[in-house]
Amino acid sequence: MFMDISIIIPVYQAKDTIKNTINSILKQNLKYINPKIEIILSVDDQKDYKKYLKSEKKNIKIRIIKTKKNGSGPGYARNEAIKNCKGRYVGFLDADDEYSDNYIQEMYKVVKKKQIVIAPTHIFKDNKRIGVYSGKNKNFLRIDDVSNNPCSFHPFLNIKKIKKFELKPSQDIYNLSNFLNENSITIVNKAYYKLNIRDNSYTAVKHFSHNVNLAYKFYQIKSIKDKKYKIAKQFAKRRIINKKYSKWKNISTNKGKHYYEFIKHK
Repeated sequence: MFMDISIIIPVYQAKDTIKNTINSILKQNLKYINPKIEIILSVDDQKDYKKYLKSEKKNIKIRIIKTKKNGSGPGYARNEAIKNCKGRYVGFLDADDEYSDNYIQEMYKVVKKKQIVIAPTHIFKDNKRIGVYSGKNKNFLRIDDVSNNPCSFHPFLNIKKIKKFELKPSQDIYNLSNFLNENSITIVNKAYYKLNIRDNSYTAVKHFSHNVNLAYKFYQIKSIKDKKYKIAKQFAKRRIINKKYSKWKNISTNKGKHYYEFIKHK
């Protein structure tokens, strides 16, 4: 069945967070539009999430697909979901994050004209906003903004524009960089992507910094080989940002202060 919008959520060890993530879609303020929406849970931990199918609404359907093995990675999970999309427009959401209440309405309104749009990323910890990240120009995200912001941005776009994701860490940042290498992306400032920080978030796991640095180095070298020098420059800069992360991890007096709180003062 044709759908207006597909929301792709890669799911891995998300039993404690996925309910809030799904609810942020189900409870959207759709005052001026009535699109047919599908939520695709691309399950990468081989666990059972079928109970969330009961949360469906009249115009919001939930579908579950499973990757072939446990822990294939978010890039693989996203690629599998893309193959199964029925929507004309596609949004991305991580299984521990949320959309602002008006996200779909505002993004959908603009994406039909621009074909690809993005919203600012707001960082939350314990339901308290601790950071806001956007483009240097408030109306457009440009390639330099990839390295000027330590977080990810998630595009909302026409399915015909989707690019395949890499299978390494930070593949979403590399994917976005390839769009920005071609052109700037319109920022929808009336909505935001809510990135939730927790003590057991992926950024807090052991070897995160090392693995991310290896991925950044891979993207940097790949971009040079592909003669995409603007992208290579951004990942060289992000490797410097990653060193700040390592510094934060090693500061014994940094109790209770998350990385995003730390770098605001650095």
